[in-house]
Amino acid sequence: MGSAVTQVLADAYMAEWKADFLASQRQAEE
Repeated sequence: MGSAVTQVLADAYMAEWKADFLASQRQAEE
């Protein structure tokens, strides 16, 4: 099982999710 590939995809997905989440949090504060 390509655990390394899975880990990279998971990290990229979480990075995207956090970026969207933080952006929405900033907009909510304004």
